[in-house]
Amino acid sequence: MIHFEGIRLVIWDMDDTFWSGTLSLGPVAIVPANVRLVKDLAACRILNSVCSKNDYEPVREELIKAGVWDYFLYPSVNWEEKGQRVKEILKKAGIPQQEALYVDDNPLNLEDALHCCPDLITAGPDIFPLLAEFVRSLSSSASASLRDPAAADNNPNKKEAHPMYKLDHVAVVTDNIYETVARYEKLLGVEIRTPAVVEGQGIISTYIPLDGVGIELLQPIDPEGGIQRFLDKKGPGIHHFSLKPDDREEAIRELSEDGVRLLLGEANGKKSVFIHPKSTGGVLIELCE
Repeated sequence: MIHFEGIRLVIWDMDDTFWSGTLSLGPVAIVPANVRLVKDLAACRILNSVCSKNDYEPVREELIKAGVWDYFLYPSVNWEEKGQRVKEILKKAGIPQQEALYVDDNPLNLEDALHCCPDLITAGPDIFPLLAEFVRSLSSSASASLRDPAAADNNPNKKEAHPMYKLDHVAVVTDNIYETVARYEKLLGVEIRTPAVVEGQGIISTYIPLDGVGIELLQPIDPEGGIQRFLDKKGPGIHHFSLKPDDREEAIRELSEDGVRLLLGEANGKKSVFIHPKSTGGVLIELCE
């Protein structure tokens, strides 16, 4: 019997698990109960991820149509064996094997996952009704806590305090960084270091340190890059602002659990993390280290 109390992550197979049918063979039918379950899990601070043998774009399109693409953290969609991919998802999410549930209709995939992750909890799609019942019980407990604050203090699923954030810098896009540097030097009465090319990012950049907060100036040099597209669409101005959490990995996990859409990437060998403007009312926010 599976005990759901310690589960912090559910990894979903897609074909004949999340939806009915095999996507590579034709149309599939979305299961409404599974869509609700994904959203309910997220509302209860339980992460969702995908491990599917399929082509990436068709899966992404189906999940977007179902309205749940943004709920899946670190989706792994390709034709490689699943065991190592499940292990990589757990590593990226920072979740121990014993706190993750992997659901797949194919017993061979479950065996492969257990070979790579011996402490992983696995099940077939028939587990979903029981999982949904457990999630409903969590939701009921949360509602009771709202009515009775004393109940919240004794709730073992009570969420810890949020990570603390501080404003680190504001990034400003310009079409002529040298003119902008001269303007800011006169305006702020500071000496600004000479702008330099940032390898691999298609920009020239410099940084203006102020009292605890900085201004980053960006000028695109890659005509196909994202900063150039921003400049073409919106003109010079604020591109994003950057927050520094006291624990970035914890902040990433917490925001993901809350259903916040994150943009995860890599720049110069380091992880880059942004909060999508759709989750902030139109503002791009970076989480810096």
